[in-house]
Amino acid sequence: MSAHPSDTVAPLQDQEEPVSITRVPDTIVIPVQQPERPKPTPLPKLQLFIVFYIQLAEPIASTVIYPFVNQLVRATGVTGGDQRKTGYFAGLIESAFYATEAICVLQWGRASDRLGRKPILLGGLLGMMLSMLGFGLSRKFWSVVLARCAEGALCGNIGVCKGMIAEITDASNMAEG
Repeated sequence: MSAHPSDTVAPLQDQEEPVSITRVPDTIVIPVQQPERPKPTPLPKLQLFIVFYIQLAEPIASTVIYPFVNQLVRATGVTGGDQRKTGYFAGLIESAFYATEAICVLQWGRASDRLGRKPILLGGLLGMMLSMLGFGLSRKFWSVVLARCAEGALCGNIGVCKGMIAEITDASNMAEG
């Protein structure tokens, strides 16, 4: 038995044996008010599909050359017949896209804030299409590199697409956790 005065041993009315009552330390219970979850708004599925489709164009455009870039380097004659230099020049062609895209992508985001998302997305798709056409028609090594640089510089749609997704959805569409 404890020394606390409120702890008692007493038989209940229906029972003959005494029952021990243990005192629980005093605790303050603060009711937690659950924030109201906003009613989910329907997703604009067609708009999201179009934006995702535009986003898909960039990785395809950047990686479509991988299967044939080594053969293209050899066909331009830039290696001078030395097969060991093929990888170096193929790397220059492949990295030209990513280097120029890294430089220009933030400027495309800034331009989309000023001019609107749709004109920048359409201009980026048109620029990517024309630079891929230029890449396909190139026969000299440096014109191939220039076409890849133009493709990277004109293809800043990924950042613009992320901003567009944030604008067409709201807090009720976001995942929790």
